[in-house]
Amino acid sequence: MTAGRGRLIRDTGHAITGRVAATLLWVVLTPALLRALDAERFGLWAVFLALTGYFGGFDLGLSQGTLRHVAIAHAAGRAEESSAHATFAALGYLALGALWLVVLALAGGVVLGFLRVPAALVPEARFLLFASAATFAAAGVANVTVAALQGARRFDLANLVMLAGTVAQGGGAAWALARGAGLRGLAIAVLAGWSVGGLVGMLALAAVPGFRWTGPRAAFARAREALAFGLPMQWAAMCATLHQHLDKFLLARWVALAAVAPFEIGFRIASAAVTLPQQFLVAVLPRAASFEAAGQRDALRDLYQRGDRLMMGATAVWLAVLAGGAAALLTAWIGNPDPKAIDAARGLSLAWAIALATGMGTSVARAIGRTDLEARFATVVVVVHLGLSLLLVPRWDVRGAVIATLAANAVGTVVFLVLLARALDWPATGVLLAGKAWPALAAVLGTLAGHGVDLAWPPAPGAAAWVRAGVVAATAGVVATGVLFGSRALRQELRFGWRADPGAAG
Repeated sequence: MTAGRGRLIRDTGHAITGRVAATLLWVVLTPALLRALDAERFGLWAVFLALTGYFGGFDLGLSQGTLRHVAIAHAAGRAEESSAHATFAALGYLALGALWLVVLALAGGVVLGFLRVPAALVPEARFLLFASAATFAAAGVANVTVAALQGARRFDLANLVMLAGTVAQGGGAAWALARGAGLRGLAIAVLAGWSVGGLVGMLALAAVPGFRWTGPRAAFARAREALAFGLPMQWAAMCATLHQHLDKFLLARWVALAAVAPFEIGFRIASAAVTLPQQFLVAVLPRAASFEAAGQRDALRDLYQRGDRLMMGATAVWLAVLAGGAAALLTAWIGNPDPKAIDAARGLSLAWAIALATGMGTSVARAIGRTDLEARFATVVVVVHLGLSLLLVPRWDVRGAVIATLAANAVGTVVFLVLLARALDWPATGVLLAGKAWPALAAVLGTLAGHGVDLAWPPAPGAAAWVRAGVVAATAGVVATGVLFGSRALRQELRFGWRADPGAAG
């Protein structure tokens, strides 16, 4: 039990390190980007990142499928099977990248017209379009290597892949900014970074016993199994990507390209914060899959309940920090933030916190092969979001977009948790409510405490602004953490952790 708990902690640490570093890179670079690019070019950069994310939503669930199938095959000692799944996914990303290049060559003008890109920016915008498709393919291959390594329980090597790609992106972006290379240079830096990550991943997989890239025939023999899992994931990912980036396009279309900037700033800080608790789920999925493969449904439910309590506790702390300290953090970060950016940071942080209530549930659903539950959940979210955004964005611009996101996440979360409870024959009220009261109270009280310090402490310039932001955020976090320790159940989770893998010491 101790060895299994220790391994889960180590795996989670590796998963967190790489992803957090990748997220923090662009958080750190954002002030430099704002100085180097005008509002319209920064908005165009946000659209480039959104397009890359959209293409990622059309990946047939290849990356997540690789993680699950490799985890199951590795646990059973079927190295050839895990190799074939990884090869199929890598070939799939390359083929999809080529497809997107063709689509953009034919429809790029329509996309730029929809976004109302000014004539002076059209050449740069066209370059970003094609770069986004190439980046999708490179990122896909890199993520396949990461998923294969994680499925083989080599989270340390998967972390190395992420860090190598992040360092390459950061170095390239710094060079582009120093040389005044503009949007083209930044896009090339991102593409190069993912390419480096993919190369390091391929080298790292050579350290996994029995792993060998297979030929196309062996890879495509796994196509039916991969797509049976991946197609519902494809739909869910497509809806999730649309949900995350929809309002950037609607703001550009119905308000102005420059209106994307405050939304993107709020989106960036909220997304950076949500990265940390999300990485816990990466380490959970292989373990949940092994419980399912061993037929240990009681252990699976125990893992879900304990993990969900810890997930909600961690979410409460970072939500309090961001909601209570948004104004102070943004002031220290970029100087004089647009009030709409502050509202976006607070509102989107709450929206992502609500969505994280489904985090353990989606891991369990993927582990048991019920990706259709996630697809139905994603459909509800995007339908609600789109309907409300069409109504609210033209009237209230950024604030309307935030309200639409919040409402969609709340409705979708309730629907998904009810579906999950029915699928596993668990009590729906327990899945919806258990373990959430204390985190909710902690988030509210922490937010109020941080906001109170923010109001009482006048803004300060320079380094003093970071000191002020740190005190505001720390106050919110400490109060939220203190409230959480009023929960006996959470104290027990932190003390005892999880049980070991079935039949394994670690």
